[in-house]
Amino acid sequence: MAMDRDEEKPKGRPQVRRARADRLIAQMVAEAEAINADATMIHTITLLAAFGSYLTDKEVLGDLDVAIQFKPRWTPENFDALKRQFAIDHPMPPSTRRDYFGRMFWPETKLRRRIKVGRGISLHDFSELEILGCPYRVVF
Repeated sequence: MAMDRDEEKPKGRPQVRRARADRLIAQMVAEAEAINADATMIHTITLLAAFGSYLTDKEVLGDLDVAIQFKPRWTPENFDALKRQFAIDHPMPPSTRRDYFGRMFWPETKLRRRIKVGRGISLHDFSELEILGCPYRVVF
């Protein structure tokens, strides 16, 4: 008896094949390099680490789990100038401008949006992996 397509994968959950996950990792590494080379970004990426089902030999992953660590590019001396330039080069969407925390964290949000290069990526702070003691593989 043949399986119905709906029975092959759970509904509502993204499915990422291994080959696509590898391409997404390569794209994320390239984007991390671009972010670090972009002088208008307020943060630089110091680490990307894959974890979860990516570390297994499964052909189909539930999603691609990636942890990110970043640090500020600014110093107290250049913060105001860098913040002004960031606002010019990376304007906030209208919905963010109305939200206090959205405005406060816009530089980090922009960085996370840039690094999340496709569907099926679950992005986490690297501190979560440290707290939980999860195994991981540094990819950048």
